[in-house]
Formats: sequence, C-alpha cells, structure tokens
Amino acid sequence: MLETLGMLFCWALLAFGILCVIKLVLSLFSDAAWKSVRRYPLLHALGVCLVLAPFLFIYLPQWWPPLSLERSRQRQTVNSIVQTNGGWDTFRSEAARLVEFARTNQQYQWSPLYSSHSPERALPAGFPLLNALNPQEVVIRSYTFESHEKAVFVKVYGMHSTGGRGIPFYGLLYAPTPLSSPKEPVGLDALAREQIVPSVYELHR
Repeated sequence: MLETLGMLFCWALLAFGILCVIKLVLSLFSDAAWKSVRRYPLLHALGVCLVLAPFLFIYLPQWWPPLSLERSRQRQTVNSIVQTNGGWDTFRSEAARLVEFARTNQQYQWSPLYSSHSPERALPAGFPLLNALNPQEVVIRSYTFESHEKAVFVKVYGMHSTGGRGIPFYGLLYAPTPLSSPKEPVGLDALAREQIVPSVYELHR
C-alpha cells in the first residue's frame, strides 16, 4: 500500500513538473501564461527541477565526476599507499625482486582480485607494498617480443560497465631501463604514460 502511494506521489510530482514546463513554453506566446509564471516563479522553477531530476539521476553518473578529477583521486590514493609503505624506492625494489621471482618460479602474472577463489593468483607474501596497493592484476612484460628485458605492470584501478562509464583505468609501470618507444613494453602501447620518478610511470587511458 505504501509503495503504491509512493509511486502515485512521484507520478503526481512529475505531472506537476511537466505542467510547469508546458506553462513556461506557453509563456513565450501568451501574456496570461507569462503573468502566471511571474506570479509564482519559484513554483515553476521547482516544477522544472522535478522534470530534470530523473534525467540527471540517469545520465549524471556517466560524466560526473570528470575523468581528470577521478584520475587525480586515484593518483593521490596510490601515492598515499606507496608513501605509507616505504616510498617509491621500495616500490622499485619490490618490482625488481618480483622480476627475479618470476624468472625463478616461471610465474609471470598474478590476479589478487580473484585470489580468494584461486590462491595461486595471489601475489607472494614478501612484497608488502605491492600487496598494499591491492592491485587487480600484476604482469611481468617484455620490452619487445625479442627482448629479455622485463617490466612490471600493476593494474590498480579499472572496470568496464555496460550501463555507464565504469571505473577509469589507472596503473603503475616499473621499467628498470629507459623505454625507447611508446610501444614498449609489449601490450601497453594503447595507454598514456607519465613518469612519476625514474623507472616508474603511471598509466592511464
């Protein structure tokens, strides 16, 4: 009963809003309608807001917050985690050790996000900073298909959504030797990159 009354009330508000919009349009052509709008301006403004509210509720999440603001928040969060766990020197050290771990154990990819169902996907325990980032994915990538030089790709944020914008992509890259081409390392050429400190880059779309 309460749900039905609530729905009727919402529809009544929407109908009122539509009537206010119609009267505003008519006020462009009718002196009588214009006088009515001038007599109750706040009431008509409220009606317009009632009409716009459903559209804002549906479409606003697709463009707010802007990507630049969300990326800034992601950057601040990641930097805070890194600084709390030893700083960028520690990140470089752990990433370099992870490359050696990968070569020794022949494991080059981890997906901590799914480690509760597949423990083998979890990052090794000896990498506290990398684990503190709670990454979705960590991958050891070659600079080129012919190169033996390895880089560490850490995906921290990013999730596709079929009904909206989803979560913007943001990750980190450890590259021990300078990158000589935008196509290095393999598979990451579609991402924009900016250097944070020597050998460490942020990646985003």
